[in-house]
Amino acid sequence: MRGADADAAMQWLCGADLEGKRAGSVTYTPLCNARGGVEADVTVTKLADGGMDGGGWYLCTGGATQSHDTEWLRRGLEAGGFTGDGVTLSDESDAHALLSIQGPKSHALLAPLVADGAIDDLDAFGFSTCREVTLAGHRLKCLRLTFVGELGFELHVPTASAAAVYEAVRAAGDALEARTGAPVRDAGYRAIDSLSAEKSYRHWHADLGCADTPLEAGIGFTVLSKLKRDDGAPFLGREALVAQRARGVTRKLVTLTIDGAETPPLQGGETIWRDGACVGVVRSAAYGHTLRRNVAIGYCELPADAPVAKITNKWLEQGSWAVRDRGTTHAATLHVKAPFDPANLRVKGEYEDAAGEPVAGTA
Repeated sequence: MRGADADAAMQWLCGADLEGKRAGSVTYTPLCNARGGVEADVTVTKLADGGMDGGGWYLCTGGATQSHDTEWLRRGLEAGGFTGDGVTLSDESDAHALLSIQGPKSHALLAPLVADGAIDDLDAFGFSTCREVTLAGHRLKCLRLTFVGELGFELHVPTASAAAVYEAVRAAGDALEARTGAPVRDAGYRAIDSLSAEKSYRHWHADLGCADTPLEAGIGFTVLSKLKRDDGAPFLGREALVAQRARGVTRKLVTLTIDGAETPPLQGGETIWRDGACVGVVRSAAYGHTLRRNVAIGYCELPADAPVAKITNKWLEQGSWAVRDRGTTHAATLHVKAPFDPANLRVKGEYEDAAGEPVAGTA
């Protein structure tokens, strides 16, 4: 997204407050429709005017939703009146590849490969920031982000350089493993699904959709700053979200772990029960290999006879939970925070707690 009106257009399109963002900042944000539903969730990076991409904003979306998200952005620009020469939206997906380097050794692996010590100081390269760096002779964007709940980095690489960059990282990973014994492995979406489920991270196609609002999906923090602004900063979906925040939500995304390590795998579509009453359906499920439990994520609907008018964490925690699958009821445990590393120590690169003990699951 480029042009003289790009900042204003992004403020209109995005639920997160982007005003005053500095070059190199990365923000996770939903793109909402007029009903407050989440049409997409993306990361947006403020680009430096003199950088490799010529300034503006860089939006990263899922490969499977590229066409949908591009079309939604175009419609959103029209709805906001951004139809002149002040904004240019270009879909450059085919020009970029993304390599995600995640885990306790990710910084030790990447830092020596990046020229001029550009990411050597982890304290100076904060979470949700972007730097343009050179790796194996190739210029690319390095974003400190994670979707698996670990210290991690995303390499956004020009397509022509992707193979060479991957080969350099892979060779360095083999050397690191030989020196330290720490396994460095290629991993795909099954690994991502398992690790992200343990962190209660949302997948747009399953846990988020155009009928689910950020407040219902437990990512209200992304829009709260704008909703609280005295100037009523307009953005697509604001009115619906202001009204919903005032009355409270009557459906909310919950994360459950199935008690016992020997339960059958879940596929999604199973029913969620609270105090013996069916209150929802599982939207996504995965086996958490660190937790050694099945993880189920789905929406809880407030029962008509509930003694409260809206769902709160207190009401959720007072219940007894279960998931029913093919006629069998499995007792479950509710997690209002992430089941694994709820303090996000590992995302910060902290692999010991305050007492100096390893964070659960470090191995």
